[in-house]
Amino acid sequence: MDIKIIMHSQLDVHLKPDYELIKQAINCINLQEGSPKEKFFPLLDLAKSLNENIQLEEGKANLIKSTADLDEKTKLQAEKKQLGAVIDSQLTQALSLLAEAGGGDLYHYNYDLHYNRVVAGLMGSTCYMKDTFAQLQQKGIKNILAIASTVENNGHHSTFGHSFVTLEISGIPKALAMVLNNEKEYCTSEKSARYTVMDNLDPKQLALFEKWKDILSTEIAARYGDRRPFFDEKGTKVGKLAQENARYMISVFTPSNMVYTTSFRQLDYIAHWFEDVIRVGGGNEFYARILPQMQQFVDFVKENNLYSPALEDHKGRKLSLFGSGILKEVLTSSVYTFKYDASLACLAQLHRHRTVHYNIDEFAFKNGARHYYLPPILNNPDKKELQIAWFNDILSVSDQLPQGTLVPVIEYGQTSDFLLKAYERVCVCAQKEIRDLTQSSCFRFAGALGNELDQLSTQRQQILQGGGNAYDLAEVETLEDSILSKQQQFENLSKGARCTAGYQCTSPCKFAEGITLQSEV
Repeated sequence: MDIKIIMHSQLDVHLKPDYELIKQAINCINLQEGSPKEKFFPLLDLAKSLNENIQLEEGKANLIKSTADLDEKTKLQAEKKQLGAVIDSQLTQALSLLAEAGGGDLYHYNYDLHYNRVVAGLMGSTCYMKDTFAQLQQKGIKNILAIASTVENNGHHSTFGHSFVTLEISGIPKALAMVLNNEKEYCTSEKSARYTVMDNLDPKQLALFEKWKDILSTEIAARYGDRRPFFDEKGTKVGKLAQENARYMISVFTPSNMVYTTSFRQLDYIAHWFEDVIRVGGGNEFYARILPQMQQFVDFVKENNLYSPALEDHKGRKLSLFGSGILKEVLTSSVYTFKYDASLACLAQLHRHRTVHYNIDEFAFKNGARHYYLPPILNNPDKKELQIAWFNDILSVSDQLPQGTLVPVIEYGQTSDFLLKAYERVCVCAQKEIRDLTQSSCFRFAGALGNELDQLSTQRQQILQGGGNAYDLAEVETLEDSILSKQQQFENLSKGARCTAGYQCTSPCKFAEGITLQSEV
């Protein structure tokens, strides 16, 4: 697995230079023939003196903390203040000499822990600002870093979330990509196994993938090949759908490529969560198989000076892909939680809906029997031989945890967010498995919200009969209108594609079985 920083946020930080940046710029200056060496050496002498004064100032600060004598403390404070003025003057002088020596354009912040401490300190200063933002950014670097140290070590880490970094990760196991994509503070772009052929496949998996892509292409073409324009003349739609289903044979540990953007705070939290999982040896089969890549991720963060021991989550959270099961399903007009079986490939698709929360029931995953997804186009009475062949083949690679493995998924969130997901997934262009799961849930929501409406109707009658006030009645009626609107949308989505439920499609498929969602692909 290879990780690179390909871009990061460029915050315009207007601060006086600090010694770390002076040293960095000195190291970057070109000393080849013709460079202004006579101007470079005074800068080195100044940097040496600057370093000595910084150490003296730190010594004075420690003595101030340890002395109990008030007169001595006052004297030390005056000396520390005087040293601080000298340091500020030397920093300004160093910046001027640096520009003359050819390093002016090299004076910049690397994207690392130091830079993010500067950003966090500056953002943290906002909470206590007395003046304007322009005046705030004229604060000295020492004050800024002091605030950064406070928020970093006291757990107030939100100020470290103002800068973002984008990582290009090559050869990442699909499983690890799923781990990252189940954490909420991110954007991701990933190589699609629906539309591209995955590289670096195990020979046995590749043979099965190619075998079933051919079989499924034949089955899909025989069943729907004349349904045009959805199934085009060149058969590319048939091929893509066949590939989408053949990938169920591929291991969830297959290498992929992704671009991943997150905040600096989240990057450190993830590194710490990975360390927690590594410390216990994974805890389950899924995590155990990607421990080497988790360690690579942690090593990258540390080697690039992006890691802070103090910048870890203090709320007891952990990686969220695995979690507890539920005792009872809940479906209401406001919130919901329920459980179902989905393939690992389908769960990866579900992660695209970041307002909704998912986790695999870890106990059931570790202790339950393994089952596998069967593409519906093979699930017909006259396809018994193909069904047997499918399960024999997927079982032959079961030790690699193929993406067709069904896992117990717990889903929960706000009902309004599920409705938004439904308007994306109840469509023939969506993956068949996620489309079916979403539509069946719409049917369940329609029934549950219908029961809520009955309860509200009873409550309204009780208010009227008991002489309740107008406010109570208006509140119930407003709630009824809101729930009725959602209930009708869910009911429409449970009967057909989104284009039959009020969604304005910009490129209609004109595929009859697709519009009714009777299509087997």
